[in-house]
Amino acid sequence: MPSERSVKFKTLLLLFNVAVISILVVFIYGTLLLAEKDYTAFYRNWIWILTALFFIVIGFLNAYFIRRQQLFHLMENEDWLAVLDWIDKKYTDKPISKSLANLYISTAITIADLSAVKKFEARIRQGQPELLRYIGVALGIPVILNESRQAVFEYFTPLADDEKTYGRDWARWCRACAGGNEWNHELVLLLNSRDISIQLLSLNSLEQKIDGLKKEEIEQITSVRKILCPVFKGRNGLRMLRHSQENHQMALVMAQQTEEVMKSLMAEAASHTEGS
Repeated sequence: MPSERSVKFKTLLLLFNVAVISILVVFIYGTLLLAEKDYTAFYRNWIWILTALFFIVIGFLNAYFIRRQQLFHLMENEDWLAVLDWIDKKYTDKPISKSLANLYISTAITIADLSAVKKFEARIRQGQPELLRYIGVALGIPVILNESRQAVFEYFTPLADDEKTYGRDWARWCRACAGGNEWNHELVLLLNSRDISIQLLSLNSLEQKIDGLKKEEIEQITSVRKILCPVFKGRNGLRMLRHSQENHQMALVMAQQTEEVMKSLMAEAASHTEGS
């Protein structure tokens, strides 16, 4: 007997196919009805070509969903250990895609299984080192949480130096925090990062060692606080922070710290409002 979830998946897949085929039929007949007589033959030839391409794409999509049917069921059940096991077994001896690699890392972090991330890193370094440019920063989460400053510095330096690293600003921030005062200039530069989480964390890191900063660095911190306070006065700052946390695993791991900085900026913005 098929399970209830199996029936549900097949029903959704059937509805998806019915919906897209209906759209195709409406498009074909609508085009033929609206086309002028002189162009009907021209449109008819092109429509059959487009229809063939359409069904090829639909075939690939169906194959993709059917191959990953079990994975989708496991995710729907929130059986994260089984998700890790499925990916491990499915891709033991063959290359893994960036999307599935990210899913593996995110899942392992969700259940706080940092040892799984470390093992996965070793596997990627040995079998698919080209993926490190895309997932290397996320793979470094166990390093920044559990290892020494020197280990953090050594791990993230190659990623920070590579301009094509995905989430490069995170690698730069990790390196700068681990590198000590001589890397304060990097934190100052990261105050202008496009990622609000990195801006907040860089601001916090610099303010913790404010006594050792240069005058121009302190001025930069003051300037950035003045810019960020109004941002967190409304909901826009919170939306930016949520977007950052959805965009990279590192932002999610550092969420507690970023939200503490956000609260201090909100309090400062509120005090300015009361004083005006």
